[in-house]
Amino acid sequence: MASFQAAERLSGHLAAPHGRYLVTPTRAFLLHALVRLGDTGHAEQALAGLGDQARGRGEIRVAVAMLRLAQGDPSAAAAALAPVLDGSAPLVWRSWLVNAFLLEAIARDTLGDPAAAGRALERALDAAEPDLILFPFLIYPARGLLERRARYSPRHAVLISEILDLLPGEHGKAGLYEEMASSRTQAVPAGSALRLLEPLSQREPQAEDLVHLVLLRGG
Repeated sequence: MASFQAAERLSGHLAAPHGRYLVTPTRAFLLHALVRLGDTGHAEQALAGLGDQARGRGEIRVAVAMLRLAQGDPSAAAAALAPVLDGSAPLVWRSWLVNAFLLEAIARDTLGDPAAAGRALERALDAAEPDLILFPFLIYPARGLLERRARYSPRHAVLISEILDLLPGEHGKAGLYEEMASSRTQAVPAGSALRLLEPLSQREPQAEDLVHLVLLRGG
């Protein structure tokens, strides 16, 4: 959280177009971090603090879908993702389509629509395979979906096998949403997310390097 807060603050000071390209993904990573901490209340507050234009960006919509799934509302998650999947909500990084299609697959599977879930998962695998993008499959674990898809998607068999090897086994660690539902994490201090910009200190001329480092570590 501290790293993403610093990145969000510093990215606003970068010269265009770097700041514009980095602020939205950094905010989305902040929302992801809050949800992963189980702090959906502060995630909602952070989301409410964004303007309409910011909330309409693709990366923020992906983070909202994760939040809605954590809150047990797959219909709202699918609604948040729809503009990303049809291209009307712009993405700074096209690689986030993997995240969007995977969350769509999880939402549709939760809603009891295995056909739609399979189609969305296939699109996620299609988008992930050229550059071997594994990160989304690890932060949104969907072992059951992947195991079922492996029977019908031989062309993605190697990628699915690699992902499953990295995920906890059936009797291992709980899945992401089970974790969040039972988490007892310390509350994040109010107002700590998406903080207002502060003046640069003498040690912050390398802001762009820090932002790039944080975002690379985040996926």
